[in-house]
Amino acid sequence: MYTIFKANINDIKQKHGRTCKYPFAQMRVSDAFTVPYNEHGAKQNKSRGYGVASAAYGFANRHGKDKWQFTYSRNNEGSVTIYCLKSPVSAVA
Repeated sequence: MYTIFKANINDIKQKHGRTCKYPFAQMRVSDAFTVPYNEHGAKQNKSRGYGVASAAYGFANRHGKDKWQFTYSRNNEGSVTIYCLKSPVSAVA
């Protein structure tokens, strides 16, 4: 049988929810960050894509494709750089 017990709602809210390893939400147009070659996100997956690029695409899909746009480039030393092309708040000059 299952036992019913009192749960603390605040603990549940802290445990669940989506957290992002990468700073996509803080990025503005023309911002960029680099993932070093030795991190998991900079390695190619079976589809020959990169984990950090998939994360950027997923972030844009979850938060509005019309508001966010990212691109990436593979650098010579093996790292991956993510660039923000479109953001809800434009860059401050």
